[in-house]
Amino acid sequence: MGYRPAEAWMTELLQRFCQGAEHDPALRAFSTGCRAMFHCLLVDLGLEFHLGLRDGSVIAGLGTSPVPAELRIETDSRTLDALLGTFAPGQTAGKGRLSLEGDLRMVGLLSALHGEVSRLYRDARRGAGELVPGAVLDPRVEMVRVIEELHRLGLITARGGNVSLRMEGQEWCWITPCGLYKGALRPEQMVRIDLEGNPLDPGEFHPSSEWALHTEIYRARPEVRAVVHAHAPYATVLALSGLAFAPVTTEAALLGEVPTVPFAMPGTRDLAHAVVKALGHGTACILANHGVVAAAPSLRAAADAVQTLERTAQLIVTCHSLGKAPEPLPEETVRMLREKKLL
Repeated sequence: MGYRPAEAWMTELLQRFCQGAEHDPALRAFSTGCRAMFHCLLVDLGLEFHLGLRDGSVIAGLGTSPVPAELRIETDSRTLDALLGTFAPGQTAGKGRLSLEGDLRMVGLLSALHGEVSRLYRDARRGAGELVPGAVLDPRVEMVRVIEELHRLGLITARGGNVSLRMEGQEWCWITPCGLYKGALRPEQMVRIDLEGNPLDPGEFHPSSEWALHTEIYRARPEVRAVVHAHAPYATVLALSGLAFAPVTTEAALLGEVPTVPFAMPGTRDLAHAVVKALGHGTACILANHGVVAAAPSLRAAADAVQTLERTAQLIVTCHSLGKAPEPLPEETVRMLREKKLL
């Protein structure tokens, strides 16, 4: 596909941005009376940088912040580039292109900072030069990072679970290969298939046997860019025990309705169609005797949904094991959280 990594270009841009921020008079003036630290992770490149305001001084640099960050941001390099032109954190987070964690009151401060930060970023971008034509980011690198993360958390097993990423405006997707150990995949092992499941680059690797599950979701939901099928243990126990998912935490409430799909043979069109029907316009569902599926506008958002679902299932199962059914959040609270997308 002619991919060339762009880590060096973005690293130089961020270095210039951080250097400019530390010495910028306007940003220093803004920081008077402020004490806030922001930490940002670019999930597609594995790059981190921080920006802190400390009573008239500015602390910025690559890597993790020297003090605990009040607000942690996960996004990708393309979204970061777009956000610094039109920063709308609440709207972007709701669409799954941005993940915010920590003191959410800091979002207001970030919005107030937008003008200065955007100016510094544009200056740094001009200094770094334009991204060399063809030096686009390889989406398979992000796929491998997410798969490794889910495998490390026990949500994808050695052979169980699969991930796909649909390219914007294309009628094809990348999907994990069939039969390979999930803990040590390489970007070049990802398989490119069309939405009928046909491999587009014949080679030694075959697409996941669950390819129909992924492609049927893409066919039904044009806005979906990523699908994660995980063998999450607590979510599976939840379904095996006949227990229903419930919004017992604010994170769980934001996940929306999570139906359970009756068992169907893995790898079949029957399963794929049942999942599409159960999902509707939602984000996630549980597969009886099988695991979970999450569909989202980005791979990061799909992986986050799986982790939120599994953590919620763990809480529910644990409460029942202690003989106590967990109390869901009040319906009014759930409605407010979903409408305002506060997290």
